[in-house]
Parts: sequence; structure tokens; C-alpha cells
Amino acid sequence: MPNNASGSSSGHLARLERFGKLKWLLLPFAVVVMSFYETGKDLSDKVYHGRGWFDFGAWFQALIGFALACGGAFATSTGLSGGLDLSWFLWVPATAVVFLFILFIGYPALYLSVLKPTGTKLKELFDEVDKLAKAHAKPFFSGLVNIARVLPGSSRLWGFVEDTKSKGQWVKGFMGFLSVLAVLALGGWMAHGTYHLVAGFVPAGLFWGWAAPIAGGFLAGVLTIAVVVSLFIIMSHAELYFVATALTCGGIYGAFGWTRALLVWFGLNPLCVWAALPIELALGLAYVYPGLHALLKTNLIKHIIDGTRWLVEHTYGERDQDYNRFFEHVETIVVSLLAGVLGYFAFAYWGVFPLSVCLLFGAIALVWAYLEIGEFIVDGPGTVFAGLVVAAAAAFGAHWYLPEGGSVSLWLGVTTIHVALTSKVFWTAVILTGVLTFLFGFTALYQLLRVCTIKWAAKPAGTALSKWHSEARTGLRHVRDWWHKHLIKPSFLDDSDYAKVFLHGANLVILTVGVLKALPLLSGWLGLSGWFGPLGLLLIATLALVGFIAYMVVGKVLQDAGVSALAFFIGFVAFAHGTYELYHLQHHMWWLAALAAASASLVITYVFLPPAYLFVKLFADPLSRWFGLAWLLPNTFKFFWGYFEALWKVFVGICKWADEHIVKPVAKRARAFTALLKELWDSVRGKKPEPSHGPSEPGGQDGGQSH
Repeated sequence: MPNNASGSSSGHLARLERFGKLKWLLLPFAVVVMSFYETGKDLSDKVYHGRGWFDFGAWFQALIGFALACGGAFATSTGLSGGLDLSWFLWVPATAVVFLFILFIGYPALYLSVLKPTGTKLKELFDEVDKLAKAHAKPFFSGLVNIARVLPGSSRLWGFVEDTKSKGQWVKGFMGFLSVLAVLALGGWMAHGTYHLVAGFVPAGLFWGWAAPIAGGFLAGVLTIAVVVSLFIIMSHAELYFVATALTCGGIYGAFGWTRALLVWFGLNPLCVWAALPIELALGLAYVYPGLHALLKTNLIKHIIDGTRWLVEHTYGERDQDYNRFFEHVETIVVSLLAGVLGYFAFAYWGVFPLSVCLLFGAIALVWAYLEIGEFIVDGPGTVFAGLVVAAAAAFGAHWYLPEGGSVSLWLGVTTIHVALTSKVFWTAVILTGVLTFLFGFTALYQLLRVCTIKWAAKPAGTALSKWHSEARTGLRHVRDWWHKHLIKPSFLDDSDYAKVFLHGANLVILTVGVLKALPLLSGWLGLSGWFGPLGLLLIATLALVGFIAYMVVGKVLQDAGVSALAFFIGFVAFAHGTYELYHLQHHMWWLAALAAASASLVITYVFLPPAYLFVKLFADPLSRWFGLAWLLPNTFKFFWGYFEALWKVFVGICKWADEHIVKPVAKRARAFTALLKELWDSVRGKKPEPSHGPSEPGGQDGGQSH
């Protein structure tokens, strides 16, 4: 073992001595590279290397470091390429350096110097809060409640709330859950305010605009965690009394605008609202919270739940089969009419399609919905589907008409209150609209319709509508089968000689269109004034090579897949181009643009292309035989395909040769150069080389003497 170590050491020294003065030229490079390498290795080992593969803390830190490194690399690439307009030759290496620096040095240093100490301080804070809460939390909050219980009747309400022998103990858990939501909402509000406050003090352009959100997010997160966790600790000790105080304070905060509006309506100064807050707190703790808690402990909530369950069960679980069939077919007709209107609107909205096209697609949507969606409604949970559609429509209507960021006016009998629709209030209103519509709105309309129609219309009308729907569906099947047999199958599955001629001709057309589109774009991008210069000739040669490869690949795909592949390609191009053009007319209606383009694409693919192909075949098939195209085009492709396969084999051979004689040797030299830098760095620091337990390396002491 010592002999190996001695030989390795001598080999290191001999290798360094061979470089002579060159090693001092490499010294600055070695200092920079190896100092960063060893610093990064030391820091990343402390953060990312846990106690094994299942150390999820280390995996979590690695995930955060990787995400931050990706963000830093993206910011660097954006700032250097877009902001400073540097060449990719400069910003790509800079981006890679920033990524490696953040991953192996930046985030580990940040974690060890800032995040980990911050976590330790937060833990110490929580321990102190826990000690204080054990001693003082329950007496403090129970004292607040006891002060409020002095008011008349409050003590009796609180006695019923605190009674552990009566039923309804689930209310405590429910109220605790609401208080948890209130604390989380407070944390979100604090995080939002702290983020914007801190970000406002940071220069906007610092680190390409990333410094402000990072600093604001960090301080907001620390403050929010400290407050939220501390409140949860206090709640765990104060229990019911903290819950009562927290929910009361939350209600006062939510009604702050209404309180001020009422004071103004009574002719008082708006500043009087601050004097009203203690009064509201006392009344809330004395009557409002215990009253709601006691109300939930009674049977009122049970009656509400039972009533809601009755509505839902007798609507979405209808047991009368005659009425169920009647309603589902009425629903089918309504959905079909709505689909027809939507199909017409999807094309008429843009103002670029003729009226006949809009009416055609409206009729197609109506018939398709009546037959296909109607079948789904009849076979599946039709009433549930209707409830979900109506609820979604109600939520969409609320989203469409409510002014997000604006306000709505509520008249309360004594005054008009303007409620600001912030983002949270707005989306809460939208979601509640959909949920309440599904549970109460639709079920109430269903029961009203049921009462009005079940005795005289359900059975005869349901039977007639079911018969009409079955006959219409049978007729559609006949039309669809005839269309598939006589048009789609003869065109899409055509394997005749004409189909081969048609596909090879289509391949040439695609190649020609691609070249004609690419030439002006590339010439304008490269700034070419003529085609006979070196750059122009290089561009022509490149396009010829790319065109030849495209001709071979597309031709092979069309040859193997047949006419159906070309039809689907045309349909996809129609969909993409239609969506792109309509999207530029109205950017906010992208979904309608996609719907209109998809509908047009399906009609083009399955309705227009099959008869068009067969119609062209009637005239083009004899002409292709007359002019010899049935022999010329397939054999031309076959001839070039032989050369393409030969060129491909040559290309694969070149890649293998380059890997063996260029890539691997360069990688080997790079590893040797990296090892040399480390040896030089170790020699400068006076660090002895690490002993080697294997055979001495080539180029060691013996190798040096051989040279």
C-alpha cells in the first residue's frame, strides 16, 4: 500500500514538472475552477447529501435547489439575450455557469447561512409561544368571553354552548375548522401585504427584476409562518374561547365597510367606526357567536341537511321511470337546440363566414347533439348531467357579468352597501353560484316541472319522444354506414395504383409549397441580396438536402399510411390555420376559435375530402395511366429511396467514427485536464496527493522517464 501511494505521488510530481512554465499559465484557471469546484462540493455535500436514499429532507433541498437554478438560468438567458441582445455564443455559457453556481454554491450557501438559521430561530420562537400559551392563552381569551357574558342573556347562551352533555358536539370541531380557515386567510393577507411592501423598497431592475420578488417572498413567507403557526399554538391551548374570538374578529373585519357605511348613513363621522369596533367585539362574543353555535347544536341544521338531501335524492335519483324517460328526452331537445345555437354562434361571431356556412354548422351541431349527446343522456345519468350543465352555466354567467375588481350594490332596507369584488370575493361568488345552483336552483325547477307534468305528459310524451329519437338514430346509422361504405372506405383505404400516384404527387406538392414558403423567409432572415454569393449557394444546398430528406420521409409515411394519413394531415392543417387566423381576430376568444376550427376541420376531413378524392379519381386515373405517371412517380421515389438508405448508412458510419475518434478522445483529454488542474491546485496549497490503491497511472514516474 505505501509503495502505491509513493508511486502515485511521484507520478503527480513528474506530471507537473513536465509542464514547466506552462503550469504557471494554468494556475489562474486552476485557482478559479478548483476553488469553485471544491466550494460547491463542500456546500452541496452538507445540504444535498443526507443519511441515505430515503432521506426526504435532502431530496426536498435538492428539488428546491434545482428549481431555483432553473429560475436563475431562465432569468440570465432572458436578461442577456433579450435585455442586452447578446449572441447565443455568450449567453448560453453564461446561463450554464449561473445554473451550476446556484445549484451547487448559491442555494446551499443561502440555506446554510440564512434559511437554516431562520428555521432555528422560528423553532425557538414557537417554543417560547408554546410556553406563554400554556400559562396565559386560556385565561386571557376566557377572560374576554367572561367580560362579554356580563351582558343580559349571554351567560345562558354560553352555558348551552359549553354544555358537553347535550348533542351537537360536532359543532366545536366545525367552528375550529372555520377558525383554521380564518387563520390561514389572515396568513394569506399578511403574505400578500408584506410581499408588496418589501418588493416596493427593492430596486425594480436589480438582478433583472428577480431581486424584488425573492426578497418580498422570503420575508413574507417567514412572517406568515411565524404568525400562522403561533396562532395555531395559541388555539391548541385556548380552544373554544380562541375560536370564538378569532371568528368574531374575522366577522368584524369582513363587515368593516358595512359598519362605516351605516355610520355615515346615520350622519356620524366615518372615524367613529374605530369606536364601534370594541362594541361589535363585545356584542359578537356575547350574542352572535354563542347564538350561531347554539343554533347549530339544535335541530335546525339537521332540518336543512334533510331538506337538501330530499331535493338531491328526488331529483338526481328519480325512481319514476316514465317521468325519468320524459325528462331525459326533453333535456335532449333543449341541449340540441343550445348546441345548434352555439354552433351557429361559433361561426357567426367572427363576421368572416357567409350566413349559409353559419347555418350549416348550426344544423350539424343540432343534429349531432340530438343523436350523440342525446344517447349519452338517455344511457347515462341524464338528470345529473343536466344539473352539472346548468350549474356550470350559472357559474359562467356569474363570472361573465360580475365585475371582477369592481363593486356591486346591495340594498339592505336602510342603506345601499357597495361591496368590493376583490379576487377572493369574486371567485368565491362564482363557485358558490355553481354549487347553490346544483343543490337548490336546478332541483327546485325540476320539482316544479315534475309537479306540472307528471300526471298528464310524462308517460305519453316520453314514449313518443323515445320513439322519435330511436328512429332518428337508426336513420343516422344507415346514412353513416352508407357514407363509410361508399365514400370513406373507397377513398381513405384505397390501395390501387392511382392511390400511389396520388400520394407521390401530393408529396411533390407538399415539397414545392414548403420550398416556396421557406426561400423568402430565409433570404429575408439572412439579409441576402442575391442567390449567387457564398451564403446564397450554401442556403440553396442546405434547402436541397433538407428538401430531399423531407421528400423521402414524408413519401415513406404516405406510402405506408395511405390516403387517410394525407386526409388527417389536411384536417390538422385546417384546424391549426383556422385557429391561428380566428385567434388574431379576437385574442380573448381563443376557445371559440379552436371550437370553430375543429368543427370545420372535421367536416373537411370526413365530409368534403372523400367525395372530392373520388371525383378527382374519375378523371385523373385515366390521365395518369395515359401519361405514364403510374409507373414514373413510384419508381422515381423507389430510385431515390435506394440512395437515401445508402446515405443514411454513411451518416450512421460517420457518427460512429466521430464518437470513437473525436468525442471519446476529447472527453478523455478533458478528464485528464481536469485531474491536472486539481493536482496543480493541490500543489499550490501544499496538499499532498491522495494515495492511490490501484496500479500506478500511465504518465507517472515511469511514464515520465519514458518520455
